[in-house]
Amino acid sequence: MATKAHTPTPSDPAQLADYRPVKLRTRYDGWTAERQRTFLARLAETGSISDACRHAGVSTRSAYKLRRRPDAQTFATAWDRALQLATLRFTTIDFAREVKGTPAARPIGSADSVNLMPTQREHPQRISR
Repeated sequence: MATKAHTPTPSDPAQLADYRPVKLRTRYDGWTAERQRTFLARLAETGSISDACRHAGVSTRSAYKLRRRPDAQTFATAWDRALQLATLRFTTIDFAREVKGTPAARPIGSADSVNLMPTQREHPQRISR
């Protein structure tokens, strides 16, 4: 029986796997190929440029500087794609919360013996009525 090859979904960070890092002068604190990949993976996960920079161990200023370089078009394109993936991911999560609600622990019982039952669901107030 043949196995199916992994087909990445639009929100799958594996779509950034084919990214070819920008070749830069080697510096101990600079944008190594590994730091570029780390930054892009975290950006796809969180959608936060400052968080991705912190995670990769680089400054936001240097990230924007690298993005603007004429020879770093692949980095800029991967950055844009990572933000698209993060946006899609968070949109999907928000939609699921809108439809299904989120589990909410409700205290049941007296103040002395409180049991928490996380079986009730809360729905956000912004659901269209």
